[in-house]
Amino acid sequence: MEIKIKSEGNTKIVSIIGKLEIKNIAEAESKLNEIGDTEKVIFDCEELEYISSVGLRLILKIGKKIKNVSIKNCSDEVFDVFQMTGFAKMFDVQKKLREISVEGAKVIGNGTVSTIYRISDDKIAKFYDEGVSLEKIKEEKERAELAFLNGVPTAISYDIVKNGNRYGIIFELLDAKNLSEVIKENPDQLENIVDKEVQLLKKFHKMSFEKNALPSIKEIGHTYVDKLNNYCSADEMKVLHKLIDDVPDRNTFLHSDFHPKNIIDSNGELFLIDMADVSLGHPIFDLCGVYFSNVFLAKRYPQYMPQILGLDAEILLKRFKLFLPKYFETDDKKFLDTAEKMLSEFAWLKILILLPEEPATLTTAEDKNERAELAKKILLTGDFVEKYREILEKL
Repeated sequence: MEIKIKSEGNTKIVSIIGKLEIKNIAEAESKLNEIGDTEKVIFDCEELEYISSVGLRLILKIGKKIKNVSIKNCSDEVFDVFQMTGFAKMFDVQKKLREISVEGAKVIGNGTVSTIYRISDDKIAKFYDEGVSLEKIKEEKERAELAFLNGVPTAISYDIVKNGNRYGIIFELLDAKNLSEVIKENPDQLENIVDKEVQLLKKFHKMSFEKNALPSIKEIGHTYVDKLNNYCSADEMKVLHKLIDDVPDRNTFLHSDFHPKNIIDSNGELFLIDMADVSLGHPIFDLCGVYFSNVFLAKRYPQYMPQILGLDAEILLKRFKLFLPKYFETDDKKFLDTAEKMLSEFAWLKILILLPEEPATLTTAEDKNERAELAKKILLTGDFVEKYREILEKL
């Protein structure tokens, strides 16, 4: 048995190698006394082969002195010991992540910071780019599980895995293609496909979750507005905060990134596959996202649409014209024109708050500044919510 201790800021990383049992417990306790005062202890059990009851009591003793203790990289056997003895209820205990290969696997989707691979007939793997934290990925898995258990049509999430320096999630899915591929293969079926897509969106827009079950879209919006110092004055930011606050409160389930590459067709049934940004709030936030991806981006950056959303700009614009009457279930031109105007104006909030997040390689500083001024011209004049209250309350 060997124990190695290293410091990372106010955290001590304790690696236990070999077997922690009665014959070496005195040596182990002497070594662990070197931890001293610290805010957090992480036991790295990647090379721990076995732990006995005396070893468990030693960890428990440390846990009573230092409140923030976690145990990671456990083998299945060691994890079972922690789980059966109740340690997994007292401490954050994590299994060692399984390493999988995606060599030769078909890419069936791409996000801003992720790639989705089909790794078998009934499973896909969503891997985030290097640098995306494990905590963010765990958060997505928890949200996906919550959504699934509440009836949202999304794939079953299995475990978190590794691929080199990338982390990912394994999902169940059968015979899946993203909706962009389905549309390209069946252009004559566009209206039917959009109809199914709208029914999917309306299905979860009828779902109401308990407050705080998921992040609030308003709180997320306020966080983004706070980052607009380079584009807005303090007074302008106050107006934007008020705009967000004035939108009627809802606990409706929102996907927050609803577009063809985030929808999978599995034998004719549609599923959501990207749950990283799911939240609760008013459907206007989801609908303005639909306008943003299908109209704003398609009109302003048509050359990038095949890469970003997998479809030509012309098809995206055509989709939106089919989308609105299906979502609102009306052919009333005056109503639809007003609804589109509402979405086109509200979408500028999304356009504005995403500016600080855009990679410098995507657009120029001049382009960003131009969009910021256009957004403010639309959003900071008049009472947007009062102007469209009748439509907002119908959603």
